[in-house]
Amino acid sequence: MKPKLGIRDITFMALMAALNVSFCIIGAFVPLAGLFLSIALPLSSALVAVKMRIAFYPVYALATLGLCIIVTPAQIDTTLFYVLPSLLLGLAFGLLFKLKWPPLLIIIVASYIQLGLLYVTIALINALFMIDFVGALLTLLAIDHFSGVALITPTLLYAISLAQATLIYLIVGTELRKVTMLANEKAISIWVTISVSLLNGLVVLIGRYVPMYGFLLLGPLFMLAGHHLFRFVETKKLALLIASGAWLIVTVFLLAILFPIVDKEASLLLTAIFPLGIFMIVLFDFCLPLLTPGHKMNSRG
Repeated sequence: MKPKLGIRDITFMALMAALNVSFCIIGAFVPLAGLFLSIALPLSSALVAVKMRIAFYPVYALATLGLCIIVTPAQIDTTLFYVLPSLLLGLAFGLLFKLKWPPLLIIIVASYIQLGLLYVTIALINALFMIDFVGALLTLLAIDHFSGVALITPTLLYAISLAQATLIYLIVGTELRKVTMLANEKAISIWVTISVSLLNGLVVLIGRYVPMYGFLLLGPLFMLAGHHLFRFVETKKLALLIASGAWLIVTVFLLAILFPIVDKEASLLLTAIFPLGIFMIVLFDFCLPLLTPGHKMNSRG
């Protein structure tokens, strides 16, 4: 049986679409409204994704895009650069909130979606307005003349996307909890930790041949490692904290030995050794009770 679109559903989607059109008008006529739009537009879209069936979301998205183009035809750039990306980002936030993902994982996934949208936006800016967005950004930061700047450009764009995703989450997440009463996010699963441990090896492997893309995976590794370290402190697991500190010392010595051996461009990726050790400590802490005679298996995510 197909889900039916009720009057309340139509009314709610129409209200959110009208709200987006209002935001679009503000962006078209108010200078420097980009920051406001980058937060307000995903919020309304995330609310639709959380409160409505996902099957109805394309109807809302098409209605929003159509109304924005009709109401502000002279400012098509506002629709392309703000409304369209916000519909996709809002959908991602709404879905992840509905699934009760941990905040850190929501931010990481959203940051990569934001990075993909940023690359699409850059391509549109280059094609429509003949503006080298990346070149202008590097000039603004006064790093355009440095050798190897192309190597860190994707990482720089990811840092911008991560900052945007974090800011949006801090505001959108708070408002979603108020309106939808969604809470009790799941803890980061042990299977996520296992997957990320495998990702460590992928980072070094990719970085060996394409360092600039290996760097993109390095940030989330340290974010997840930091999450686990915080959990060690929060749960007062002194033995795990001591093991983490010992691994940090070992990492420093390993880096000192390996840095001169590895290619200069990819040498920084060796720092992935540290989060790998933290993930191994987490896995050891998870598996040790399973080896205890008479232990009963409990769900830990």
